[in-house]
Amino acid sequence: MRYLLLISIYWLASWLFYRLFLEKERFLRLNRLYLLFTFALSLVLPFLSWSMFLPSPDWTNTPEIWLPVVAIQSEVAAVAGEASKFNWRLLLLTIWGVGSAVVLYRFAGNLWELSQLIRNGQKVKHTGYAQIKHPKIDAPFSWFSFLFWNGSQDLTEDESQAIIAHELAHIQQGHSWDLLFMELGKIIFWWNPLWYAYRHSIEAVHEYLADTQALKSITKSDYGRLLLRQHLLPQPRLLIHTFHTSQLKKRIIMMTKSPSSLLALGKYLMFFPVLLFVLLACEDAEAQQEVAQKAEQELQEPQYYDQVDTIVTFHPESMEEEVQFVKTRIYEVVDQMPVFGDCSDAEGKELSQCSYKNLLMHIYENIKYPEAARTAGQEGTVLLSFVVDKTGEVTNATTVEGKTTEHIILNNTALGMLEDLPKFSPGRQDDQAVNVKMVLPIKFKLADDQ
Repeated sequence: MRYLLLISIYWLASWLFYRLFLEKERFLRLNRLYLLFTFALSLVLPFLSWSMFLPSPDWTNTPEIWLPVVAIQSEVAAVAGEASKFNWRLLLLTIWGVGSAVVLYRFAGNLWELSQLIRNGQKVKHTGYAQIKHPKIDAPFSWFSFLFWNGSQDLTEDESQAIIAHELAHIQQGHSWDLLFMELGKIIFWWNPLWYAYRHSIEAVHEYLADTQALKSITKSDYGRLLLRQHLLPQPRLLIHTFHTSQLKKRIIMMTKSPSSLLALGKYLMFFPVLLFVLLACEDAEAQQEVAQKAEQELQEPQYYDQVDTIVTFHPESMEEEVQFVKTRIYEVVDQMPVFGDCSDAEGKELSQCSYKNLLMHIYENIKYPEAARTAGQEGTVLLSFVVDKTGEVTNATTVEGKTTEHIILNNTALGMLEDLPKFSPGRQDDQAVNVKMVLPIKFKLADDQ
């Protein structure tokens, strides 16, 4: 969902920029390039990491090992929420799958119809293209290197040459590749209205380019009348380039416009700051990996502090007190963090994921939303701090003052669960068991209807 949302945001921003600043300019080749580039680039941008350019949250600057937030809901809310989430996801996936299947079927059907016209029609080879004549062809259109036209209409020589020049522009400039790319994207993004906006704009630019070529062999007035007559013919199939389209008014307006001034090129420069920002995020993959490895190495360097406890011992025989100072080294960053539960088959990142999964399951099985808190409408996040000692026992369990909820019932419930946790496998530094400090956020959330 995050990927699809980001794509929609990028498409919307790029397309609006085109509509506001570029659409009416006669830099047609630049407009075609812009539309194709921004459409394709938006598919890639969500995979790029932008975190290096954003300030980190305050808590990420603390050295302690933070576990992900655990959300605890009341029993009714949890069950209802899970059921609702599953059903909605299944419904959306079903709708998307059915829609994609229908689009794919229609796409394949159009390709089949074109292949049958090519196979069964009369072929007349020309330099750079082949003309296909078939009784089913009502209006002239093109697809890759094929020009489909019977030539049976009552047209003057100039009008016929204009139609041929128009379709040859589509063929020679490779416009069918653009449409093929867009139609393949439709199989996945058929539900997104921005796909249709992009498809409509790209098709319009194609027609403007082809009209420009056709006007070299006919006057604008004669060509306009030809377009009007051709517009009355039956609409062709979606995949092809046709001499007439539903964007007739826009085409006539664009034909009569004066060429854009060189100063208008400055509008394209307005997109450069955005493009520069993207290029920074698309820096060399090896450089990114090197930076990431360096940051990871710095993060994994051992960090610790020494906790000093005072122990007072009273000797009844001598009536004397003995004061001792015990220093305990507690690590905040270690080579291997403590592991909860059985993760003997896991290593590296999978080991941490297994540990957290086991801890999550244990928490859900052993903590319930306090009835008194639910009745009082109390909710909030309890921030727990604890130390897993060298033996794996949970010690020094406490809430983080000033950063936890003010509801005592929720704090005590979370603390009780934490103090009853079974042993961890202790954290290790330089292959030695050590004391490790950890932070666990537990979020208590009531149902919306409670």
